Amino acid sequence: MAANLRRAGYRLVVNDARPEAATALLEAGALWANTAREVAAQCDVVFTCLPSLQAIESVALGPDGLLAGARPGLVYFEMSTNSPELAERLRASFAERAAHVLEAPISGGARGARLRRGVAPGGRCRGSTPR
Repeated sequence: MAANLRRAGYRLVVNDARPEAATALLEAGALWANTAREVAAQCDVVFTCLPSLQAIESVALGPDGLLAGARPGLVYFEMSTNSPELAERLRASFAERAAHVLEAPISGGARGARLRRGVAPGGRCRGSTPR
Protein backbone atom coordinates (compact mmCIF):
# COMPACT_ATOMS: atom_id res chain seq x y z
CA MET A 1 0.00 0.00 0.00
CA ALA A 2 2.80 2.41 0.83
CA ALA A 3 4.44 1.69 -2.52
CA ASN A 4 1.17 2.54 -4.28
CA LEU A 5 0.98 5.85 -2.42
CA ARG A 6 4.58 6.63 -3.37
CA ARG A 7 3.96 5.78 -7.03
CA ALA A 8 0.95 8.14 -6.94
CA GLY A 9 3.32 10.93 -5.93
CA TYR A 10 2.68 11.19 -2.20
CA ARG A 11 5.59 12.04 0.09
CA LEU A 12 6.16 9.20 2.54
CA VAL A 13 7.83 9.16 5.93
CA VAL A 14 8.29 5.56 7.04
CA ASN A 15 9.27 3.57 10.09
CA ASP A 16 9.37 -0.17 10.68
CA ALA A 17 10.58 -2.41 13.48
CA ARG A 18 12.65 -4.08 10.76
CA PRO A 19 14.37 -1.24 8.86
CA GLU A 20 15.22 -3.57 5.98
CA ALA A 21 11.48 -3.89 5.28
CA ALA A 22 11.50 -0.23 4.16
CA THR A 23 14.46 -0.52 1.76
CA ALA A 24 12.40 -0.45 -1.45
CA LEU A 25 10.38 2.54 -0.21
CA LEU A 26 13.52 4.43 0.77
CA GLU A 27 15.07 3.70 -2.61
CA ALA A 28 11.88 5.09 -4.20
CA GLY A 29 12.26 8.36 -2.29
CA ALA A 30 10.55 7.81 1.07
CA LEU A 31 12.10 9.43 4.12
CA TRP A 32 13.10 7.40 7.18
CA ALA A 33 11.94 8.28 10.71
CA ASN A 34 13.60 6.60 13.69
CA THR A 35 10.36 6.39 15.70
CA ALA A 36 6.61 6.51 15.21
CA ARG A 37 6.74 9.78 17.14
CA GLU A 38 8.95 11.26 14.40
CA VAL A 39 6.52 10.02 11.74
CA ALA A 40 3.58 11.77 13.42
CA ALA A 41 5.58 14.98 13.91
CA GLN A 42 6.28 15.16 10.15
CA CYS A 43 2.92 14.07 8.73
CA ASP A 44 -0.69 15.20 8.52
CA VAL A 45 -1.96 11.69 7.77
CA VAL A 46 -0.57 8.44 9.18
CA PHE A 47 -1.43 4.84 8.30
CA THR A 48 -0.51 1.77 10.34
CA CYS A 49 -1.18 -1.90 9.75
CA LEU A 50 0.29 -3.87 12.62
CA PRO A 51 0.37 -7.56 13.60
CA SER A 52 -1.08 -7.44 17.13
CA LEU A 53 -2.97 -5.40 19.69
CA GLN A 54 0.28 -5.00 21.64
CA ALA A 55 2.01 -3.58 18.57
CA ILE A 56 -0.87 -1.16 17.92
CA GLU A 57 -0.77 0.04 21.52
CA SER A 58 3.01 0.47 21.49
CA VAL A 59 3.19 2.25 18.13
CA ALA A 60 0.21 4.49 18.83
CA LEU A 61 0.43 5.18 22.56
CA GLY A 62 3.99 4.30 23.64
CA PRO A 63 6.54 6.92 24.78
CA ASP A 64 7.92 7.23 21.23
CA GLY A 65 4.58 6.48 19.63
CA LEU A 66 2.38 8.42 17.27
CA LEU A 67 0.46 10.21 20.03
CA ALA A 68 3.68 11.67 21.43
CA GLY A 69 4.35 13.39 18.09
CA ALA A 70 0.75 14.13 17.09
CA ARG A 71 -0.19 17.70 16.21
CA PRO A 72 -3.74 19.08 16.14
CA GLY A 73 -5.49 17.93 12.98
CA LEU A 74 -3.45 14.75 12.50
CA VAL A 75 -5.53 11.96 10.96
CA TYR A 76 -4.48 8.45 11.96
CA PHE A 77 -5.83 5.49 9.96
CA GLU A 78 -5.44 2.31 12.00
CA MET A 79 -5.75 -0.52 9.47
CA SER A 80 -5.07 -3.54 11.68
CA THR A 81 -7.55 -5.93 13.22
CA ASN A 82 -8.26 -4.14 16.46
CA SER A 83 -10.45 -4.49 19.56
CA PRO A 84 -13.33 -2.11 20.29
CA GLU A 85 -11.76 -1.25 23.64
CA LEU A 86 -8.39 -0.31 22.17
CA ALA A 87 -10.07 1.57 19.31
CA GLU A 88 -11.94 3.69 21.87
CA ARG A 89 -8.74 4.31 23.88
CA LEU A 90 -7.00 5.44 20.71
CA ARG A 91 -9.88 7.75 19.80
CA ALA A 92 -10.02 9.32 23.26
CA SER A 93 -6.24 9.71 23.54
CA PHE A 94 -5.82 11.32 20.13
CA ALA A 95 -8.88 13.53 20.66
CA GLU A 96 -7.10 15.09 23.65
CA ARG A 97 -4.54 16.38 21.12
CA ALA A 98 -7.25 17.43 18.63
CA ALA A 99 -6.17 14.55 16.38
CA HIS A 100 -8.45 11.99 14.74
CA VAL A 101 -8.46 8.20 14.55
CA LEU A 102 -10.26 6.27 11.84
CA GLU A 103 -10.58 2.50 12.00
CA ALA A 104 -10.14 0.96 8.55
CA PRO A 105 -9.04 -2.70 8.79
CA ILE A 106 -7.90 -4.00 5.43
CA SER A 107 -8.54 -7.28 3.69
CA GLY A 108 -6.90 -8.76 0.64
CA GLY A 109 -3.44 -9.26 2.11
CA ALA A 110 -0.14 -8.34 0.50
CA ARG A 111 -1.28 -9.63 -2.89
CA GLY A 112 -4.38 -7.43 -2.83
CA ALA A 113 -2.25 -4.42 -1.91
CA ARG A 114 0.21 -5.08 -4.75
CA LEU A 115 -2.65 -5.42 -7.21
CA ARG A 116 -4.37 -2.37 -5.68
CA ARG A 117 -7.37 -4.54 -4.82
CA GLY A 118 -7.28 -4.44 -1.03
CA VAL A 119 -10.48 -3.42 0.69
CA ALA A 120 -10.50 -1.09 3.69
CA PRO A 121 -13.99 -0.60 5.06
CA GLY A 122 -13.66 2.51 7.16
CA GLY A 123 -15.50 4.10 9.98
CA ARG A 124 -14.68 6.85 12.35
CA CYS A 125 -14.65 6.22 16.04
CA ARG A 126 -17.45 7.80 18.03
CA GLY A 127 -16.74 11.43 18.72
CA SER A 128 -14.20 11.93 15.94
CA THR A 129 -14.73 14.79 13.54
CA PRO A 130 -14.56 14.11 9.79
CA ARG A 131 -12.33 16.31 7.63
